[in-house]
Amino acid sequence: MVDEKFSRLEDVRRLPQILNSKRARQAFLKHDTAAAKKILEAEDITPDSLKNVTYEMLANELSKRMFDITHVEVLKLKTDAEYEEKLNALRKVVETVQSIVLDEIDGN
Repeated sequence: MVDEKFSRLEDVRRLPQILNSKRARQAFLKHDTAAAKKILEAEDITPDSLKNVTYEMLANELSKRMFDITHVEVLKLKTDAEYEEKLNALRKVVETVQSIVLDEIDGN
C-alpha cells in the first residue's frame, strides 16, 4: 500500500472526505487512514446527536476510555498545549460530578 497510509485499500474512497477535514487530513498525514477515519467519525457527533444518550452510557464510555488511556496521552495532557482543551473538559466533568451529584447525595 502507498507508504502504508491506507490501512485498507477501500479507504481510498474516503480520501476526499479525509482531505476536506483539517483534523482528519493531519491524522492521515501523520498516521494513516484508520486514524483519519476516527477523526471523521468524531466530527459526525454533535451535541444534538448526544441528547438522547443516557448519562449512564456517557459515564460508562468515559470511564472505559479513561481506563484505556495511555501513559503518553497522560503526559500530553500534562505538558502539551494542544491538549489543554481536553484537560479542561476532563476537569469540568470531575468538578461537575463531584459538586452537583456526589456532594448532593452525600449531603455536603
